[in-house]
Amino acid sequence: MIAVKLMGGLGNQMFQYAAARALALEKKTWVYLDPSFLYEDSKGQWTQREYELDVFKIQYKYERSGRIRFLRSLNTNRYRRKLSDSSLWIFPYRNFYEPDSCFHPEIFTYPKNTYLHGYFQSEKYFMAHAAQIRKDFEFLVPAKERNAEVLEQVHNSFSISLHVRRGDYVTLASASEHHELMGLDYYTAAVNHILDGKKEVPRFFIFSDDPAWVKENLKVPGEATYVDWNTGKNSFEDMRLMSNCKHHVIANSSFSWWGAWLNPGKEKIVIAPKAWFKEPGKSTDDIIPASWIRM
Repeated sequence: MIAVKLMGGLGNQMFQYAAARALALEKKTWVYLDPSFLYEDSKGQWTQREYELDVFKIQYKYERSGRIRFLRSLNTNRYRRKLSDSSLWIFPYRNFYEPDSCFHPEIFTYPKNTYLHGYFQSEKYFMAHAAQIRKDFEFLVPAKERNAEVLEQVHNSFSISLHVRRGDYVTLASASEHHELMGLDYYTAAVNHILDGKKEVPRFFIFSDDPAWVKENLKVPGEATYVDWNTGKNSFEDMRLMSNCKHHVIANSSFSWWGAWLNPGKEKIVIAPKAWFKEPGKSTDDIIPASWIRM
């Protein structure tokens, strides 16, 4: 089995699942999800999250018992271990710790019984199985009521999704230390690039965890719909709406990254920030797909 430690919000959990799923497909085994870290008390040091992948048609085994905690504790040089489930044997068993934000192809040399620790924020981990990953990330339930109405508007317009991430990037020290806060100049340049030479009348669908700030400060040329009603457990609806737009302006956020990536359109334009992290010298080359435009 390929086990993976889940960390962060929906977008990060999707990266972790996708990397584990791709490795499991290569090794012809199952994905086990370990959500135990999500239930640890953050004590204000990071944004507290919950398990959020249950909105998708993913294929996995979900484990909250001591089995996965036991697997995490194994050293890489341990050998055969019989677990509580008599059908599950680990031989040999290894841990893969992601050393940095770059793509590490050596992950595919690890055995079929491996525990993954990391964020794995690169499509390079799962591009060989992109069709299956998109199928896994189909939403379980159809859009309803207001979201269904907006989804129809998205389909029937020159739709551009625009995501502004503020939230903990502003209020939480551990987040603001690591993540750039994208300014209005970025969004203006991104919008101008998408519209350059286009004759269609744009319709913007704007998503943010700080909608009041966005409505007051961000102006776009054309009609704008501020999607501000999907909160809490319904936040995934924003990703569904994003993914159905024709073009995308994303924030340095895994949430809008997936909103753009789930759009299979070959003609889509995706604008992404050059500055994903604040740390100087921290490579982000593998985070943004080659076909996307960085600004």
